[in-house]
Amino acid sequence: MAKPRVPFSKKDPARVSYDAKNDRYYRQEGVCRTKSGKLSPKKFYLGSDEIVARERALKICQLWQEEVAKGRSEWPPETLEVANAAAKGRHHLVVEAPPDRKTQQHGKQEWVSPKKHLERYQNPVMPVVLSGSPVGPTLHEAVKQCSEYVLLDKQKMGEPTDYGGKLSEQVARLVASQQDVQLGLFGLHELDSMVRYWKRRPNRKGTQRPIAPSTVKNQLTAIRYFVRWLHRNPDYRWKRPEGWEDVTRYSTDELLMDTEIAALADGIPTYSVSELSTIYKYATDYEKLFVLLGMNCGFAQSEITSLRMSEVFLEEEPPTIKRVRIKNRVYGRIALWPETLAGLRWQIRQGAPKQGELIFVSTQGRALTKQRIANEWTALVGRIKQDHQEFRYLSFKFFRKTAGQMVQDVAGDIVASVFLFHGTRMKADGLLDEYTNRDWNSVYRANMAVRKMLESMFAGSPEPFARNKRKGGGNISLGTIERIRQLRDENVAPADIGSIVGVSRATVYRHLQQCEDKKE
Repeated sequence: MAKPRVPFSKKDPARVSYDAKNDRYYRQEGVCRTKSGKLSPKKFYLGSDEIVARERALKICQLWQEEVAKGRSEWPPETLEVANAAAKGRHHLVVEAPPDRKTQQHGKQEWVSPKKHLERYQNPVMPVVLSGSPVGPTLHEAVKQCSEYVLLDKQKMGEPTDYGGKLSEQVARLVASQQDVQLGLFGLHELDSMVRYWKRRPNRKGTQRPIAPSTVKNQLTAIRYFVRWLHRNPDYRWKRPEGWEDVTRYSTDELLMDTEIAALADGIPTYSVSELSTIYKYATDYEKLFVLLGMNCGFAQSEITSLRMSEVFLEEEPPTIKRVRIKNRVYGRIALWPETLAGLRWQIRQGAPKQGELIFVSTQGRALTKQRIANEWTALVGRIKQDHQEFRYLSFKFFRKTAGQMVQDVAGDIVASVFLFHGTRMKADGLLDEYTNRDWNSVYRANMAVRKMLESMFAGSPEPFARNKRKGGGNISLGTIERIRQLRDENVAPADIGSIVGVSRATVYRHLQQCEDKKE
């Protein structure tokens, strides 16, 4: 990967040069004495990341300018030690205390107290502490404790809320953005460094893709939560530095790349009917129900995992879901399609939940997590991509966006707002909900109009939810399964089928048995 062109200007205090042979940036600043006593220009090596190198170069420049202002023409040993630490990316310097009070300095004996020894290192760029000083709590220890506190603070019915669990993970992730230091050395500069780490949008773990702007926002929210918690916590003698709010402030535009800004002209991504047909065809019965709740009801993961028996009215005409959305406390009603009704009855038969209990639970009886749905969805797309490599990946929440868009297309903005359980139907009249009921009949009609638009989706996958036992999607694609059945119809032996399609004999028998079960 080619390195970016390094802007070089003597007026730029953060200027750096690039050594292509060794893949590293450097800054030549000031002069120092060699071992032979000669004066020589000092070169600082700053690593292979240009942005990081420029930050380190700026610190070195500030240190040198301080020495020049004092009338010095070469690096003093103490300041040079600080500059070398800055070049290596350290955020503080630990120096050895004098072994005794009598120290050789500049060719003569003098008394040097630890305090006077430390004063020689004083600078505006980097904190310096004596080794052997009392060691207090560290930043990473405080981050870990804050992450654990969030789980206790954000609870409902004795269990951490989804928001609490996510915030706890985001706080714990802050250790990646700042090396561990004593809390006494965690000041405005270190906080700014932590914020800029996330604003630069580092790559997602195990990929070459930068994290999403929404992830950056979440991490900056976690930083502000941590700072406030640390400031209030009596266990730590730490106070937030002046100007900390300015450091953590950001605008959405500064987080977007030029290509992402240009892509905003394309609007909100949504699924096409053909894509939905492919998804529905490849989905298991369990996955089909998630798709139906997304498209019929506009549900994302949170709405599915929190759906309760007391909120579904399957015997009414039309069958309906009536509930208050947990995120914004807005009441809504959704008329169910026949397929969604069949899917909910099928799911209820599996667990037989009582009135008020969650409909979707794990095999251990625990509440289904949003991550579980995300994992199911990732596995489904993986199976599709085995046969259709160019299939577009959108996260599960885009079913909600697609459903909202289709309702808006057939019934307009106000009905789409009611369908999505939004807080207000009309921005121009925020009090409308205080005086009138919402038009549920218009939502019902729009729901059924969307159902007709998806006729081809249902035609390609007839009679779901016929079997009681839920089965996973497995690791082979629908195309492979269809090929197994086709070879069997041609009277090819199961052992030979496995060799042809590249699966085990047991896998062949399992899918042939499933085919027989469906015929029954």
